[in-house]
Amino acid sequence: MAGIRQMTGGRRILVEADRLGLTALQELVSQGPLTPTVVAIFPLRQTSEAQSSKSGPGKTVLTVVSRG
Repeated sequence: MAGIRQMTGGRRILVEADRLGLTALQELVSQGPLTPTVVAIFPLRQTSEAQSSKSGPGKTVLTVVSRG
């Protein structure tokens, strides 16, 4: 898949931080072969709390609410 490289063992991938790479990543997540591990979700205004809350493997997600 363009924009994504699989790393050793098939457990890690490297995504180019561009439109092509992020679109390919979204497709993998929506189709099911890639399941991200999320350990916490914070609103954007709590960024400092999110950075200090790292607990174990997985990702901390910041949510952004669009106005308008």
